[in-house]
Amino acid sequence: MFQEALNLSEADERAQWGMAEVLWREGNREEAIVHLSRAIQLSGKNPELLVRLGDMHLELGNLTDATEQAEAALRVTRKHEGAWALKGKIYRAQERNEDAMDCYQRALIYNPENFEARIAVADIYRDLGKPQRALATIERLADSHVIESIPARAWMLKGLALADLGEMLDADNCLYEALVRAEDNADLLIELAEKRIELGHVAEARTVLAQIISHNPNNRQALRLQQAILDSAVRSLPVDMVSGTNRYATENLPLNPPKPFAGP
Repeated sequence: MFQEALNLSEADERAQWGMAEVLWREGNREEAIVHLSRAIQLSGKNPELLVRLGDMHLELGNLTDATEQAEAALRVTRKHEGAWALKGKIYRAQERNEDAMDCYQRALIYNPENFEARIAVADIYRDLGKPQRALATIERLADSHVIESIPARAWMLKGLALADLGEMLDADNCLYEALVRAEDNADLLIELAEKRIELGHVAEARTVLAQIISHNPNNRQALRLQQAILDSAVRSLPVDMVSGTNRYATENLPLNPPKPFAGP
């Protein structure tokens, strides 16, 4: 439908934008950027489109181009929360946490309900070794929103902050909520699997990875993590169990492989 609209008029900015999104989701990144750039020109530099183009460049690792789009959006309006959040993401990619925090805080000034910015602030607090601040930041979401609307990543960060503070039971409950709400978000599920491994819940992590691989057998991150679990388990086996053909390295290794029978 977008192509039909463009056949009628290439000056249709909405069709250019729509075509860009379709191409992006299909994996045709270069053409998507061409169409979105055209939409920006036709729109007179709509800041929403500038931020979206910046997000695309950021996902491709083009930090300079992403920064240019964020700055262009801020030249249109200094109060654009999305542009400040984009700058925050760029600084995070550069591991400049303090600068990222400043940008996310600016985004929250212009929109205190910005989930993305508040979750990012909590994540930075954890990286800075301030789990109590991270927890307080996430709990503000619960204070102002019904529990059903809180996104999976917020539950994950709350769980990790609680784990940092030694409150493991509450942490496990929050991470379970994150798993339930993540649904088919493969990237988030992989991140949750990694965190569950860190906290010692390997069996749960393997279940999550199996779920991802059942939907996408070629997911490289899930396969890599699954293999890492297998390799770690094999390394922990007694020497006489990994000799010869090493069947545990080639088969679906059970979480707790049987100990060798030592006799009476």
